[in-house]
Amino acid sequence: MPASFRKAFAVYKEMMPHTLYRPVTPVGQLLWVQHVKAYESAVGHASRTESAAARMDEIEYCLAEAQKPVQRMLDELLTPLPEATRVNWTPYFVGYGGIVVIPFVAMFVTYRRRKKLYAYKPGEVGAAIMFASPWLIGFIVFVGGPILFSIVFAFTRFDVLSPAHYVGVDNFRQLWMDPLFGQTLFNTGFMLLRVPLTMAASLGIAMLLNHAIRGIGFYRTACYMPAIVPAVASALLWWWILNPSGGFLISAWRGCLIRGCWRRFI
Repeated sequence: MPASFRKAFAVYKEMMPHTLYRPVTPVGQLLWVQHVKAYESAVGHASRTESAAARMDEIEYCLAEAQKPVQRMLDELLTPLPEATRVNWTPYFVGYGGIVVIPFVAMFVTYRRRKKLYAYKPGEVGAAIMFASPWLIGFIVFVGGPILFSIVFAFTRFDVLSPAHYVGVDNFRQLWMDPLFGQTLFNTGFMLLRVPLTMAASLGIAMLLNHAIRGIGFYRTACYMPAIVPAVASALLWWWILNPSGGFLISAWRGCLIRGCWRRFI
């Protein structure tokens, strides 16, 4: 580990007993998630049987179980990898540069071959490329490059603080063992179904609202009102209606109960 990192870690270790906030670390997000899991597991007594079998206090057992993934990630970050697995980015940059150049070479060759057949003019071709250059540069820098290097990063361990190293399919193995992976797949499938179903329902409602029937103006206003009312105003309106401490709906319900009890009493 570089001397600057060792010094920063020493300062971090010295501040830990006195800090009132969770310090920023490479495992900060996972640490926060595991804190929440340990708290929910302890409060809900989800590990009562396991803690009794391990002869441990339930809270200590939940904290110890939640600590394991964080400690595992810390060990991975602090354990040096062989220098032979270090990623050499030069071939990837050269290869991506070659991929970027190939379309332009193909366009130049096509231009030279069909110059006389289609009466291409150099000025017009140059102007076309100039007008398309903002999109081309944006795609090369912000779309194509990130896609390529994201694929490479998927097979490496890279924490920004240290050089990337190849780890093979270990990242995918950990992803498959993560209990949240199944929930993520379910959410993705739900969104894949939700988008076309929502569009189909919206189209059906639009076709229904296109009929000339009595009260169609009211129906159109009711359907379109959520789109024009600001989200903040809509949230405040529903909060005023559903507020359990004094909302309109609760107050009306309480009024009905009081009147019913008063009539029975009379």
